[in-house]
Amino acid sequence: MKQNNFSHHFKEYGFRPSKRSGQNFLIDKNILSKIVKSSEIKPKDVILEIGAGTGILTREISKYANKINAVERDPILYHILLQSDISKNVNIINDDILNYQFDKSEKCKVIGNIPYSITTDIIFFLLRNRQHISDIFLTVQYEFAVRLVAKVGTKHYSSISCPIQYYTRPEILFEISPNCFYPKPEVKSAFIHLKVLEKTVVSPKNEQLFFSIIRNSFNQRRKMLLNSFMKIPGLEIDKEELLMLFKNTKVDLQKRPEQTDLVEFCNISDIIDSYIKKVKQ
Repeated sequence: MKQNNFSHHFKEYGFRPSKRSGQNFLIDKNILSKIVKSSEIKPKDVILEIGAGTGILTREISKYANKINAVERDPILYHILLQSDISKNVNIINDDILNYQFDKSEKCKVIGNIPYSITTDIIFFLLRNRQHISDIFLTVQYEFAVRLVAKVGTKHYSSISCPIQYYTRPEILFEISPNCFYPKPEVKSAFIHLKVLEKTVVSPKNEQLFFSIIRNSFNQRRKMLLNSFMKIPGLEIDKEELLMLFKNTKVDLQKRPEQTDLVEFCNISDIIDSYIKKVKQ
């Protein structure tokens, strides 16, 4: 559907895309077909679609999936969906995705073109419910996608790279031009696949502490690990004591966080966790 036709379609329903809500609709049929093909939808699959919009992608998915739960928060778009020729295997839900209640009896694939302003919130909501999800396919801002897949030692490796790579195997499937959307966004996009892992990459003794260490480290990413550890909640230790704690380990406290992989962060977390427990005895 061309941009002018899409605009006219919206006017019929008195709808205007909200820039504040990040409403940019995929209108390129080639990209829509590419998304469906890349998502490897099988006849038995249950799909959770985030941001169904006017149902363009929903209709394509419904040709291949067993069932689709299509979530759309906007009330006008929800009514457009209800009045459209949506397949019987589609359940349309008018709500915020962050309120979605997963069916505990089944696993689903997540597919969505989501507002870029709340991408992080949506992804972490999905990860908190990962036991109900096998795969996550999303259209996100390209720069954000690069951070998700960034390797240790690169400038894009960050505090969000770590949890994503801890829980999933992330991959950028293809780039999407701004011309493929209505209205046209100011940034390039990417379609990504997050394969939810059955077992996390590492197994820290204290997962909360593990992520606290990662966050604190990247909050001071220009500093060496030695300095960033001094502000970890619950760790009351001076620099000399900290040096002694890691003296006979393979941990290099002179490294910066972007040079530290998940295995190293896990080792650090376990050492600090043991120390905190010993002090509390």
